Amino acid sequence: MIVEKEIQCVICPAGCELRLFCDATAAVLHRLEGAACAKGREFAERELTDPRRTLTSTVKVRGGRFPLVSVRSAAPLPKHILPAAVAMLGAIWTEAPVAAGQIILADIMGAGIALVATEAVERKKNDEIPEKRIVRVTGFLYNSNQRRET
Repeated sequence: MIVEKEIQCVICPAGCELRLFCDATAAVLHRLEGAACAKGREFAERELTDPRRTLTSTVKVRGGRFPLVSVRSAAPLPKHILPAAVAMLGAIWTEAPVAAGQIILADIMGAGIALVATEAVERKKNDEIPEKRIVRVTGFLYNSNQRRET
């Protein structure tokens, strides 16, 4: 029995709407409509058999000028392990300093793919005063602990 699935290709900015006609187990692609390039066909076949996504998130930093460092997976991960991988990231931390490109975790959830820092976080100096940040939120100007109407 052939079933029809609709997905959006995310390989390029065109974002083609793909119609896949595959067997009921979704293991074999019989026909594809809507792909403007060959990359669309490759994406559709891979999406049926082994869907993957790049994981982007943050990890806590101890002793850093900032409390978090942005991270990403070095390669796309199997889609089915993403929820567990995200939950696991909440439990890990790294020590400052952190360099951009530094491996934070060598193997995410046994997938053989590393978690890599995408930015640098310097070590906080002992006498350093935290930076004051000014943020505009719904009509108020927040500066440290002061609040006033704008």
